[in-house]
Amino acid sequence: MTSFVFFLIGGLFLVHSGYSSYELHQFAKEFGTELKSIPSDITLETIAGIMIIVIAAVGNINKASKLSINNELVPPQNRYLKEIEMKKATKEHETIGINDYQGFESRISFIDIHKKRNEFSDWIKKEKHD
Repeated sequence: MTSFVFFLIGGLFLVHSGYSSYELHQFAKEFGTELKSIPSDITLETIAGIMIIVIAAVGNINKASKLSINNELVPPQNRYLKEIEMKKATKEHETIGINDYQGFESRISFIDIHKKRNEFSDWIKKEKHD
């Protein structure tokens, strides 16, 4: 609810600054004066409106609800993202055999090409004999 109020206030600031700029340009046209720049109050009002809208957008970030198998809306357990437990995060990697140093061990400079070729040729020979 509070983010809606911030969006509304920021939007009103932007609309008012746009209208003020329009009126200023109409005034300048009417009296034949040349504007060198937009007045600082209109610029500050525009910046304030944008900042309020950005704050409202950041404050409005929530975790999305999910749908169950029965097509019922399941609310999130907590409002924001939950902390990641390393035990659960690495469980999948451990089951498929990836260790912490897999990225280092599988770099091209660490691969023994001759060993890999011999393993491949042995595998081919084994497949032909079976």
